[in-house]
Amino acid sequence: MSADIVIRGAREHNLKNVNVSLPRGQLTVVTGPSGSGKSSLVFDTLYAEGQRRYVESLSGHARRILTKLPRPNVDVIEGLCPAIAVRERASSRNPRSTVGTLTEIADYLRVLFATLGEVHCPQCGERLRAHSTAQVVQETLRLPEGTRFSVLAPVIRAGEGVSKGVLDNLRAKGFVRLRVDDAAVDLEDLSELPEGVAVDVVIDRLSVRDGVDSRLAEAVELAYQMSDGFAVVREEGGHRYRYSERHACFEGHASIPKVTPRLFSFNTPLGACPACDGLGRTRVFKEELVIPDPGRSLRRGAVAAWGKPGLAYHRSMLEKVGEAGVDLDAAFEELSKKHRRIVLEGGAGFEGVLSGLDRRAREYARRKLAEGGDEERVFEFLDDELGQFARVEACAACHGSRLNPNARSVRVGELTIDRASEFDLPRLREWVQELTWPAPLELAARPLVQSITDRATFLERVGLDYLSLDRGASSLSAGEAQRVHLATQLGARLSGVLYVLDEPTAGLHAADAERLVSTIHELRDNGNTLVVVEHDPQTTRAADHLVEMGPGAGERGGEVVAEGDIDTVIADESSLTGAYLSGRRRVPTPEQPRATSFGKIGIRVDKLHNLRGIRAEFPVRTLCCVTGVSGSGKSTLVVDALLPAVREKLGLLAEVPPGVVLEGGLGLARVSYVDATPIGKSARSNPATYIGALAPLRELFAGLPEARARGYRAGRFSFNTKGGRCAACKGEGVQRIEMQLLPDAEVECDLCSGRRYNDETLQIRYRGLNIAEVLALPVEEARALFEAVPAIRSRLDALLRVGLGYLELGRRSTTLSGGEAQRVKLARDLAQPARSPTLYIFDEPTRGLHFVDVEQLVSVLQQLVHDGHTVIAVEHQLDVIRNADFILDLGPGSGPSGGRIVASGTPADITACPNSATGRYLASN
Repeated sequence: MSADIVIRGAREHNLKNVNVSLPRGQLTVVTGPSGSGKSSLVFDTLYAEGQRRYVESLSGHARRILTKLPRPNVDVIEGLCPAIAVRERASSRNPRSTVGTLTEIADYLRVLFATLGEVHCPQCGERLRAHSTAQVVQETLRLPEGTRFSVLAPVIRAGEGVSKGVLDNLRAKGFVRLRVDDAAVDLEDLSELPEGVAVDVVIDRLSVRDGVDSRLAEAVELAYQMSDGFAVVREEGGHRYRYSERHACFEGHASIPKVTPRLFSFNTPLGACPACDGLGRTRVFKEELVIPDPGRSLRRGAVAAWGKPGLAYHRSMLEKVGEAGVDLDAAFEELSKKHRRIVLEGGAGFEGVLSGLDRRAREYARRKLAEGGDEERVFEFLDDELGQFARVEACAACHGSRLNPNARSVRVGELTIDRASEFDLPRLREWVQELTWPAPLELAARPLVQSITDRATFLERVGLDYLSLDRGASSLSAGEAQRVHLATQLGARLSGVLYVLDEPTAGLHAADAERLVSTIHELRDNGNTLVVVEHDPQTTRAADHLVEMGPGAGERGGEVVAEGDIDTVIADESSLTGAYLSGRRRVPTPEQPRATSFGKIGIRVDKLHNLRGIRAEFPVRTLCCVTGVSGSGKSTLVVDALLPAVREKLGLLAEVPPGVVLEGGLGLARVSYVDATPIGKSARSNPATYIGALAPLRELFAGLPEARARGYRAGRFSFNTKGGRCAACKGEGVQRIEMQLLPDAEVECDLCSGRRYNDETLQIRYRGLNIAEVLALPVEEARALFEAVPAIRSRLDALLRVGLGYLELGRRSTTLSGGEAQRVKLARDLAQPARSPTLYIFDEPTRGLHFVDVEQLVSVLQQLVHDGHTVIAVEHQLDVIRNADFILDLGPGSGPSGGRIVASGTPADITACPNSATGRYLASN
């Protein structure tokens, strides 16, 4: 096999017949400006071919599916080994996915609890032991030789009702003795049983001696049969030994099924909480959301869930609630308590708003899941349709643990599995390592403990020590999700594999990035090849081999500008990366920070996640950066506390966490939050629709002579409605194929060849181009085409300002990187008419950006401040931090070790603080 992976003639997307060699067994970093062709080379060519070849080795069914998968546009790839991709992507939105399930640590923990766990009654807490007949015999015969005892069947517990005919039934079976409330009674002397007594049937009376074991076993077996699995061995002196053949409470409180790993899974009916179906959270419809303005009457639209007044559904609801005697014209807040309760909870023949919404949500979910619907999409739909009227809260039954009482009744030591899942990773690892195992299990336990320890250690080493196993996957940032997947691969301990990574340092502080680099080196040293798309200077310098794509974006990119080791690339005068790494070119920084004399936004947080009693102030009309190691509380402070508090202050709907208080005057008119979440959920969403360029574009095409002659309206040129879109793919341009062993694949629609529209619609042309061809244009070319159309031109100008001139107008939003999605959101805001003073909140705006792109973004941020706005950015990129007027540095560590303000002030102030990790890296770089 070749010593290198050799790619020849790669022409995918904007690649221009690229030839490149990637050394096997080494770390290669592929870098370059946004849109230069990095992902086209690494993912759409190299990884896509590796995936295709792997599927070729599968079953005939998989190979038949493969004929629909596109082959990358490349002449040849030699030396390719099995490929695994760990991509920069939004975390799983599956509500059942957690850190524990993603890393498989939860699987090992379930085995641990099934093996070592002691079962307790969920109600009374008594230890429950399951004893086979043989175990009862063995324990009883350990009593001193000659000990006299009885085997009893507890047929009636104290406090239970007495069944009719029970005495006659026992006499008919030949029993002659009972113990009633532990007093000996002859059955023949008893005509009836008093209420509430405990009754034990004497099965046999024996003594400890040789040869009694088979008779004893028969007696125990009969006792188990008569009393639903319970038996009592009573010494003559009165001491009682209680046994159950399963984990059941002797007081009748609970019976626990056989303890297996499945009992501890919230994804099975055996272990899931029945109240929330194992989700840990429930959707609770709230009065204040359903009736946002209680000063309105029902007729004037007090109930937002009924829609606009005058519409058919609203009229039908008014008729029904009117029949219940409720005044339709009085303000809701002036109705009697009884009538408000009828409106909300139902009564007098009316269902009630809250109960009706809850029923609709449950029925929809039950129906769709029964039809085989995807659970994630079902809940997404409910969030979209009914989410405005509800808040998602921790399940009251399981307290968010997702597990039923049976699963939560098993303890290892004093710990249940839901409590262990709440530990941060270092604490969990230490607890597992300190466990003592019975001698027979010790050998089998070693690989179990090692697997948990290894995976937890890997997560700690990539900067995720603050996570817990019960953390929902949907709450992870894209960077956190990627590192979780990376740690899982490390735990698999594979060798001879090609790992393809997409910006693994995204969202990482420089201190965390340093640790991640050593982890990547360990993967390499295990005999693997790593090809990493990355911009981080530390990772770039740590590479064995560099490939720089460029020289520009889009059509001006797609070429290999420089390649070789770090010294070779730095010495190459044509390399932009080399220029920045060597210091020949730098991101400009202002000589002095701006004055902070225009007022401040104050926020106080008493307790929220790892924030405890902190108070922060952000100067208005400045560029502020919130910094700190991963997990130090940056997003908690800015996104979870400050953002909703500002929204509420501005009169917008927001849920402000308890203990969060906004202090001082705001001096702002609006707030804009720009993060890296996708701009749309479907393949029909794209930058043109998001920034508002598609609406005027459709109007333009509908106004053309040929379109008017055919009677086409603007809706004809939408791929969200029937008529003009392709009927096969419904305007998505792709069709999904379910892959059994791999992620679902998307292939180009056969009918429209990915153009999204039907042939009749595509016959309408503007300056020689149909609408599909227009949407395939890069923003830069489209800007020239629509120079004379201000409604379109102004929106494209905004995309150009944020460095997205290379992006196709109709690019599917699901294929955008987090950094691209964030800049599209910013462009939409910039495209609006001049705004009054705005607070812009950014969450890692430099995600996925090369140095040259960072330079352009910094210019945009500085212009926003110059225009009188305030910018607060959660950021790790050192060049952006140097440009800040004010920095708030959190830490000193992550999780419980973070959540405090380490330093605040100008970049010079932070650099001078010896306790600030950010300051140390600012000083050293």
